[in-house]
Amino acid sequence: KQWYQRRVRGHSDTVTLLLYTARQCRVLSEVLLASGQSDDTPFHWAARNGHTDTVTLLLDAARECRLLSEVLLDGDHDDFTPLHCAANTDTVTQLLDTARERSELSDVLIASCNTDYTQL
Repeated sequence: KQWYQRRVRGHSDTVTLLLYTARQCRVLSEVLLASGQSDDTPFHWAARNGHTDTVTLLLDAARECRLLSEVLLDGDHDDFTPLHCAANTDTVTQLLDTARERSELSDVLIASCNTDYTQL
């Protein structure tokens, strides 16, 4: 079962502790890429629920693991990326700024438009 959906729900202090523990156990990459039944990752859940502080923590951890491209482009069972799921403009801006910083903005936007339903 997905740790983010069941346990965290946007509490950034809890996310900080979980990410710290994952680092210490050397499983940070696995935690960041964990997905549930609908292939939602912690990024999808945080973005969907407007937990911008949590998205920041997760993006920083992904940057540390060199997984930014993977998490920004990762689709759920409907091929929705975290950008599709973003619930507020702060989260959208944060995801786009991160993609721009990585010179992957066009890839993220293309991935966001390659579904039958686009929320942009």
